[in-house]
Amino acid sequence: MQQRLLASTKLLRQLKGRVLAAGAMLQKMFRKVRPWSALAAARALCSAAAPPTGGEAALVTLLRTRFPAAAALHVEDISGGCGAMYAVHVETAEFAGMSRLRQHRAVQEALSQQIKDMHGIRVSTAVPPEPADRAET
Repeated sequence: MQQRLLASTKLLRQLKGRVLAAGAMLQKMFRKVRPWSALAAARALCSAAAPPTGGEAALVTLLRTRFPAAAALHVEDISGGCGAMYAVHVETAEFAGMSRLRQHRAVQEALSQQIKDMHGIRVSTAVPPEPADRAET
């Protein structure tokens, strides 16, 4: 019994050393990068590799129906894949002249039925920049 305990303790110490070494390596890699940008880059790599979930695809379809001229539309399941919380970004010229609150309400109204089944939703909206040739005139 005591030998098993000693072996387990030794294994735990080895694992702790490896975890600390990996943490130090990551710190060196991202020393010159802001922590939140490193996290955003990691999320982007992970989300780019993963195909959209059924919930993400359904929300994108609804948003495309409501905002057909959207320049950018992105939905990400930020609950780990269970569909409890989503981050939604909509960029459309329809938002020009609207307050941020009205923009967010428009997105929430488009997803009102789906929001009832969610734990939460993070909405971000934007108006696309005008093309350079139109801005000069």
